[in-house]
Amino acid sequence: MSALIGVLLLLLNIWGNAASAQNLFYNGGFEGGVDHRFAVERWYISGPAAVTLDMTTKTEGLVSAKIPFSRLANSTAPVTIDGIGFRSAVPVAAAKRKQYELSVWVRSEDRRDGRLYITTAGIGDDTAKVLAERHFSVGREWSRLRLPFQAAASTGVYWGINVRSSSPGHLWLDDVVIAAAGARDEAAAVAGIAVDRPGHLFFSGATPYVNLRAYNGGNAMAALSYTVRVFAVDGAEVASVPVVLNIQPQSGLVEKVELPVSDFGLYRVTLEQGAGGDALSEVHLAYLRPARSVPPQFARFGAYATIAPESLTVLSGLGFRWIATLTSNARLNYWSLVEKEQGKFLWYDADVELAKAHGFEMMFTLEPCQTPTWARQYSREKRRELWGRYVGRMVEHYRGSVKHWTIGDEIWDVREKSYKRDCWTDMKEYAQWHKVGYEAVKRADPSAQVILNSLDQSFREVFDHMPASYADILGVNAYHLPRLLAPVRDFAARKGIDELWAPGIAVHNFPFYANAVPAWQKEPLATDYWYDKNTELVRAVAETLGMGVSKIFHYTASYVGNTNIYSLFEHDGSPKPLAVQFAALAWLLDGTRTASNLPSIGADVATAWRFDRADDRSIVVLLFKDAEPRGARLPVSWNRDWICFDRMTNPYPVANGQGSRISGIRDGFIACQSRRGQADDLVSALRGARFAMN
Repeated sequence: MSALIGVLLLLLNIWGNAASAQNLFYNGGFEGGVDHRFAVERWYISGPAAVTLDMTTKTEGLVSAKIPFSRLANSTAPVTIDGIGFRSAVPVAAAKRKQYELSVWVRSEDRRDGRLYITTAGIGDDTAKVLAERHFSVGREWSRLRLPFQAAASTGVYWGINVRSSSPGHLWLDDVVIAAAGARDEAAAVAGIAVDRPGHLFFSGATPYVNLRAYNGGNAMAALSYTVRVFAVDGAEVASVPVVLNIQPQSGLVEKVELPVSDFGLYRVTLEQGAGGDALSEVHLAYLRPARSVPPQFARFGAYATIAPESLTVLSGLGFRWIATLTSNARLNYWSLVEKEQGKFLWYDADVELAKAHGFEMMFTLEPCQTPTWARQYSREKRRELWGRYVGRMVEHYRGSVKHWTIGDEIWDVREKSYKRDCWTDMKEYAQWHKVGYEAVKRADPSAQVILNSLDQSFREVFDHMPASYADILGVNAYHLPRLLAPVRDFAARKGIDELWAPGIAVHNFPFYANAVPAWQKEPLATDYWYDKNTELVRAVAETLGMGVSKIFHYTASYVGNTNIYSLFEHDGSPKPLAVQFAALAWLLDGTRTASNLPSIGADVATAWRFDRADDRSIVVLLFKDAEPRGARLPVSWNRDWICFDRMTNPYPVANGQGSRISGIRDGFIACQSRRGQADDLVSALRGARFAMN
């Protein structure tokens, strides 16, 4: 009898522990919406997955998550490969050698195969290992997947799910649970915030807001108190909004919370329980001036971008007007993908038309060394001939839509990019490929422009072996180092080449979502990291355009789901700080007709440039060298048509008295605007300015 009582007590103890064990992954039922805790692993060629909440099918609560499949890049036309990668972006703390279980409910329209896994890898981290995985099949009915796992050391773990498909469709997820002892007691109340606008972009005239979604899973009325807090990029709190909700049992509410934000910029918005504590949910949003309309020939800003409706909408809103194709759109332009079978070409007219419909011009990269399998049997000379035929067909086909072609990216780099050695090992041999490509382009479209992409010394070596007339434009992947452009600019002038492009502005930056930064990368981050990176970008862009460069392309605006350090986007499709900074710079400087250095302004403390835009506006930009100014005093009264901005396009206060004073200067940056006819007077006024330095 005593033994039986002991067994019953043991079972009661187990049941009690099971009932008290909690879901370690907050909002696993998606009742608080889709926020920073979730990530689509990639934007494939279909663009960012528009994850939605579905009230028509679920396992518990009010909603499930509906995730559309995304078509993969580098596939043939018509594209037949679909699938999705969906995962957590927030780690769950797992204790050393403790037993846990991941469980999730899944369904799809038809039978499809997938993989469920637990990993220590954060977003963009390919170095960590998978702790546990299982392969499964999913169908029309909801099915629950379970995956036990154990961590060898106390660490943060992430869950993920991949589904493969040969047709378009969706994956539904619900009730994601990570718990010890295989059970959990779901929290009675769940809440989260989300933004329902593409790219989380708001423009002047529209009040920024978040949608607060809360769910009461209990059996009694719940009075829930939350605080929505707003922070600037530098960490300063700019707003705090209390919210109190009364929710019926087994019910939910959606509350639109307007944010008292007045300055343009990027903001981190958090949701906290009560008046403080750890954030339950987090989103980022940007408040910007609307992008200006700029004639294509004067549009200066481009990116290596995913051609898809969602991403083009966001990039257009940020002020980008050009797309460069490389790995981001390899299917459009890689020889190995366009002519997979000899003489049979795969055209992507719908992609090009989509880009044009969103107002974008395009630069196609013709990669000679992306050789189709069928062509690898031939000698270099024969492959060069066959490649020239391919180039001619490409230019002929896209003649009405694409006017700019570059023959190879970073042509000098034959060590790290070893595949280039299959075509050339030095610049003399590259010149042979370039001449073949140039002649093929011009035969197919005499009005097309050919860009030669290299660095200073390589340019000199190439032109030792071919006439300068074989390049209409010189392109320099200067990244964040404008000094690389100066010798090329001078060299181009001597060769009679009038136009210079920078197809690789690439100031790297970690995600603004701190939780999405892999652990091994967190060490370099400091409180001023994103501020400093924006400063670096401002200098790179101003100096590059100030040298007279016609086009700059940021690398990259595509690989979103892995938050590549060069990407402009977070894992949820919102912009990183650099993307918002690009938008501000585009509003100020896009449409520049001519640019010139102004060494007479602030020569001892700042560098200055004048940009004359196509819309009859002139901008004078001052970048301060060491100490930052807190104000400026000018000897003349301020013209009412002049206005000065900070680097996010917020106007500086100006007071007239004896002369005029500009106050509140920050970020070591001033951009003053005037009508072009008044630009000389503005320059003279700034030349006489005295700066009060911090």
